[in-house]
Amino acid sequence: MATPKGSELNKIICWNLGTNVCYVPDEEKTYPIAVVSCPPKSTIVGFKGESFNYEGNKYVANVGIYCGSTINTPSFSSTGSISLTNSSSVVIPAGFQQKIVLNTRGLGINDAYSNVIFNCPSYLESIQGLNSELGCFYLRIPTAVEPNEQFQVQYYVFPSASNMQNGTTAGQNSMLPAVTGPDNGSQVFFFYSNFCVESLQSTALPRKVEGNCPVGIKTDYLESPVGYCLEIVNKECPNVSNVVLFPGANLSLSNEPLLVEISWVYENSSEPEAGDCAAIGLFSDTSETFSGYGSYAPSNSSGLAIYSQFKPGTYPAIQYNDSLNYSTTPLSKASYGSCYTYTQIKLTDSTVAVFTAQNSSQAYTANPPENDLLKVISSQVSISSEPPTGLWIGSSNGSLQSSQIFFWVRARSGLPQMTQE
Repeated sequence: MATPKGSELNKIICWNLGTNVCYVPDEEKTYPIAVVSCPPKSTIVGFKGESFNYEGNKYVANVGIYCGSTINTPSFSSTGSISLTNSSSVVIPAGFQQKIVLNTRGLGINDAYSNVIFNCPSYLESIQGLNSELGCFYLRIPTAVEPNEQFQVQYYVFPSASNMQNGTTAGQNSMLPAVTGPDNGSQVFFFYSNFCVESLQSTALPRKVEGNCPVGIKTDYLESPVGYCLEIVNKECPNVSNVVLFPGANLSLSNEPLLVEISWVYENSSEPEAGDCAAIGLFSDTSETFSGYGSYAPSNSSGLAIYSQFKPGTYPAIQYNDSLNYSTTPLSKASYGSCYTYTQIKLTDSTVAVFTAQNSSQAYTANPPENDLLKVISSQVSISSEPPTGLWIGSSNGSLQSSQIFFWVRARSGLPQMTQE
């Protein structure tokens, strides 16, 4: 196969054993292919791909590799496809996170959805339907899709006892009740951290700001097997601020519009006037000093901070360049008790808008339908062309204290979703 002059050779590795297809994460339509390999004890038995012409030569992109294994690995028992149409006026770039719903009736997919894989990286976000027959996945689309173009998703179903979730090209949300495979959200989203995993005890990156109530791992909040989540402040500790840093978040507005999503819960005491604050900082220099506790804190001097206030009459705010922009919309639906909250922040280089959904009974394992979202605040901003890339989440208790517990945070593309046929 010829390679365009000046192009670097790229090695393609098939991660899954068996005769499934491994899809190349093709960033450009002229991405050159030089070396292809299969896992140990398997060999290449076939290819599939899309041909195109480049400078008078014919190439094949988006190559799928059929690897035949010499060990006892099951072959897929059935296959099917889903058509996605880019109905927008913009190009959907490679790496876009597309949500799909797979109806498993008659397909032979097991209850844990562990015996189905796709021809691109997939993340099982939730299982819905009266009989759990709807699997809701996010796929990382491997190639650009032009306006009015279609992208064909191929899926492969293996024997029911198979588990094809490997933590890279296939995995699932750690908050799902029947956890059978690893969480691979970091392989699908631009940034991802799920705190509902046992390993969090050794991998969390807490940084205490002030006060005497450190960041902790709360192990009794959600039902087993999801028994771990991140408690940043506790209602037994007044006048304290804590923050968890993610200096390696690598946020970038090259993916604008960018959506940052958080699932968390505000749990106050029996006092109806309890308040306090939860916050998230974006495009921040996490090496800077943090300060303050109470209404709008913790705070640092760089980046963008979104504050969620629950005290009646004190509304959410956006801080940018040390100035606060207040909302006219209250956040809390309940004056006391547990308030489970999903927060979505939509960012461009000139605007920020914040949306929420809330309930009093259960944590958000997935992003809710758009018609459940309430827009609470928006503002004009002017984010620099090369801002810091760090992210932090934090909480503060004043004299009226609460517990604030976080389940997950992630960043994904805010471009319009393609239409599933």
